[in-house]
Amino acid sequence: MAFRLMLALVCLGFVVFLFGWVLGSEVDWKSPQIQQGAIAALVVIAGWLVTFAFREGTVIIDRLEMGRDVLAALIAEIEDFRDTLSFSQEEADACSEELENLTLSTVAGAEPYFPFFASIAPVLVANRFSGELRALPHACVTPVVQFYATYADLQVMLDDIRSDPFKALSTKRRLLMYQDFVATRLQLGFVAAAAIKSMEGAMRRGLMGQLGNLESFSLGRALGVRKHHD
Repeated sequence: MAFRLMLALVCLGFVVFLFGWVLGSEVDWKSPQIQQGAIAALVVIAGWLVTFAFREGTVIIDRLEMGRDVLAALIAEIEDFRDTLSFSQEEADACSEELENLTLSTVAGAEPYFPFFASIAPVLVANRFSGELRALPHACVTPVVQFYATYADLQVMLDDIRSDPFKALSTKRRLLMYQDFVATRLQLGFVAAAAIKSMEGAMRRGLMGQLGNLESFSLGRALGVRKHHD
């Protein structure tokens, strides 16, 4: 858009220069033919400028509307993940303590304790809009990427905890991975709050302050979010 605007200004400057040169030349402006030609040229130039302005205005408005839709959808998805998966500090401490007690208190010769962790929902909105995230404001990129990267870590940890090699690990190794999983769920709440705050701020500003910093990237490819296989 900036390149097209610059090109339009250059062309307009050239037209003004040419028009000034013609005015300064020895042209008989009283001639009806010259007047008709000048009027026709001015009409053509004015029509081109008006068309350009409307076209660029439409592009900007469409991009702003798309940006608002993408932000609203991402906020809804991240809020759902936060409410479903994240832990408060008190919940994380209580869960870690309970896992430690149950894991280490297994009687010798008895079956080891393997806690049940429910499946987590796949990423839908970010993957759905991965090709339309050009309107994501620059200030929102880092917190949004951090959230989905943390979510992807959580998915990987859950797959590892459910794997057969994990079950063959020692009790202390398994406990450390359980605690890492709990800590990641705690971290998910922090990065979710940061992402939501940045996007809600962008929506309050109407994205107008972000037009010069629009990011063009595919969020799905940038984050490497894995597909859900459960």
